Formats: sequence, C-alpha cells, structure tokens
Amino acid sequence: MLAKVRQLISNALTQSDPGTGTQDRERALRLATTALMLEIARADATVSEVEENVIAGLVRHVYGLSAAETRALTAAADARADASVSLYDFTRDLNDHLSHEERVRVVELLWEVANADRRIDKYEEYFVRKIADLLYVSHSDFIRTKLRVTGG
Repeated sequence: MLAKVRQLISNALTQSDPGTGTQDRERALRLATTALMLEIARADATVSEVEENVIAGLVRHVYGLSAAETRALTAAADARADASVSLYDFTRDLNDHLSHEERVRVVELLWEVANADRRIDKYEEYFVRKIADLLYVSHSDFIRTKLRVTGG
C-alpha cells in the first residue's frame, strides 16, 4: 500500500509543468503531508514515541528517504506546522497537485498516525475528518480508509 502511495505522489509530481520546480513542488507536498501527520499526532495534546516512530516510518517508506532525510523533513514539517495558522495552508498544496485517489491515500496515512497506539482519540478522529473535508474526500472514503487501517 505504501509503495502505491509513493508511486501515485511521484506520478503526480512528474506530470507537473516543466520549469515550475518539480523538486520544489515535491518538497512542498512532502512537507504538507508530513505536517498533517504531525497535526494528527498533536490532536490529543500528547505526541507519543509510538506516534513519532509511525510518522518517521511512514515518511521514510512513502518517500524512500534515508534516516537523516526523514529527520530533516520531519523537523522542517514540525517547524512549518508550528508557524501555520490553519490546516488550509497544507491542504491547498495537496488539492492543487494530487488526484482524488492520492488525497484518499493521504487520509489513510493520517489514520495510520491516529491509530499508532491502537486507540483513536476523539480529537484525532475530528482532525482526520476535518482534513478529509478540506481535501474533498467523501465521508464514505473517510470511513473506508479508517476501517482499512483499523481492521474494523
């Protein structure tokens, strides 16, 4: 599944306009997705080591990064999340450059973070729902991805 997400995001990036900085766009999409994962981890006011490890693992797997690159991306996304005033800052980039299927995959990644400790807090669920709405992901896709991740 993660390989498919990586391929979908990679395909979206390679179809971008030449001369618009594909590497910059890829970095922006990675930052936005990672920042959203961090926001989910923060939703219940505590970021556990398990959540941090899940985020690092997802980032590393989805983007094929080394441990050092993963730490750098996560630190940059953390700083961007701290500086951001709304989730729209992140979802706008994703809406502009990802297909519907790719945005559904992003929601699935968010569920992976929310379910890291095998317990989805009501605030985590609220934030995943809010982000799914901002990404124009339907309620049925929102539920389908939750069930796929939680095994329920």
